[in-house]
Amino acid sequence: MDCSAGTYVRSVCRDLAERLGSLAVMTSIKRTRCGDFYSSQSVRPEDLTADDIIPLSVALAALPKYEAADTFYKKATNGVSFDAGDAPTGKFVLYCRGELLGIASRGNGGIGITTWLKED
Repeated sequence: MDCSAGTYVRSVCRDLAERLGSLAVMTSIKRTRCGDFYSSQSVRPEDLTADDIIPLSVALAALPKYEAADTFYKKATNGVSFDAGDAPTGKFVLYCRGELLGIASRGNGGIGITTWLKED
């Protein structure tokens, strides 16, 4: 099944069985892809080498990139939401002063970082 985040696969199986007038038991589930990453590309922790590490900019390439104005740097790095009307909707990678800060989204309170990735 190729589905978006938030799809409840177990519920899809239950609903399918119900529409077929039957019952169903799901015995296993395996995620084979997440975004641009496939399980076939994975490396076991004990086999991991420095060559297997990819830059964050590559790992996050599927998300839109937004460069906030320099004036928002202090707010962003202190966890304070700020209003920037030209930011993308949904999740995006937030940069400010050329520095990767994290994954952010725009809500009613403005832009807020949901996953911090800033290196100190």
